Amino acid sequence: MLPALIILILFPSSVGDRPKIKREMADVSGHVGYQATLKCVYDNGGLDSEVTWFKGTRQISKSKKYSITQSGKEATLVIKDLQPADASEYTFEISNILGRVSCEGKVMVTGWYSELSRDV
Repeated sequence: MLPALIILILFPSSVGDRPKIKREMADVSGHVGYQATLKCVYDNGGLDSEVTWFKGTRQISKSKKYSITQSGKEATLVIKDLQPADASEYTFEISNILGRVSCEGKVMVTGWYSELSRDV
């Protein structure tokens, strides 16, 4: 195992790199009852990586409330049926064996919702 460790130390780029955020998340706002979309562009360093989303400090996962997708090197979180409680800071985190990096974006919820005003 020692020779592999030496190779990793001497030639770290030959095995990959730490993940990087290529484009930070923008803050977004949306009306109650609609949806908000957060996006982050990343580079996984050419290694297997794990992607995690957080609302505040609580990890979130795909559900009726949240749609989480990855396409190429862009991760997207869609928050459905916005409610005032959805206003928060959201964090995207990506990690691989060489490191971890994250970026944050805020969601602001505005307005009020009624079926009548939505149809107008």
